[in-house]
Amino acid sequence: MKLRLRSAISDPPVLAYYAALVIVAFASSPNSFALAWNEGRSAMLAIVPLVLLEMWRDCTRPLGSRKGSLIAYFVLLMATLYYTASSLPNVRTTLASFAVVFRASPDVSPFSWVATVDYAVGSLFVVLLSALILVNRPLTPAVYMLGTTSFLFVDTVLPYDALGPLQSFVPPMLQLIAFFVNTTPYGHAFVNNNVLLLSNPNVSMDLEVFWPSAGLHGVIIATLAVAAIAVKLRTGWWRGLAYLIIGIVGSGAVNVARITLLAFYALGGSGPTAFERFHSAVGEIIFLPWVAGYLYLIVKRERRRQLGGSRSPSSSDHRGAILESVV
Repeated sequence: MKLRLRSAISDPPVLAYYAALVIVAFASSPNSFALAWNEGRSAMLAIVPLVLLEMWRDCTRPLGSRKGSLIAYFVLLMATLYYTASSLPNVRTTLASFAVVFRASPDVSPFSWVATVDYAVGSLFVVLLSALILVNRPLTPAVYMLGTTSFLFVDTVLPYDALGPLQSFVPPMLQLIAFFVNTTPYGHAFVNNNVLLLSNPNVSMDLEVFWPSAGLHGVIIATLAVAAIAVKLRTGWWRGLAYLIIGIVGSGAVNVARITLLAFYALGGSGPTAFERFHSAVGEIIFLPWVAGYLYLIVKRERRRQLGGSRSPSSSDHRGAILESVV
């Protein structure tokens, strides 16, 4: 028993390192996981499911290298030091002050810019951990973290409606949401540019929606994750394109559902404080399961197709190549 415990500590399963990274970030600031995407670290919750989905059974294997395990533990030690330090108010204030280099608005610097630094450093930790894995090295966690970092940076230098092409998607989305609200007896909705005006006999509330709040960053990040999976599984151009299109449409539908839920929650007379809490949590509650579930279906379908093809007599000579494309 002691030997097994020692082995599990010295060389744990690959997934344990990623889980430890998320746990370290959570332990340093639990409240940050309840904040919105550009304020806290809640998006890190997708790291472990993405590793699990991409590596499948390989995520339960140890690294098999004493040197690799020591490096992985060193990475986690650096992560512990960083997240502990970056959770201190004085450190966060200092980080926010550096946003002046990009002429960022002081309104968004304490949020989007600090979160940009957080996810950029988190991306580095994820990349370093993935670099230690030789079998079925996961790509999607790094793509996901780097994509999140990029959009947080864009939100820092081009906040609110500064990015015209992305902001142009907001009014049509709000029109669709207003249509859904108006088909119910809970209230009335009207759209004025990027403002959703909600009312019923008890509540009157205006929701001003900019492109980050519309979830467009999530759509693109999910698309990048799907593209990474498609490339790794060698789906081919046509199936890969089909997966991307379905992912974009599905992610858009999920965001419409999210904002529609926010509209109904506001019409329920929840109050500003409760609404902000719900607004901060509902995105991850809906979007992360959708992304994880969709990637799971892609991986499952491609594994079944490729392994099924390897059993046919005509492809027996290529069995090793097919199995290699799966891992």
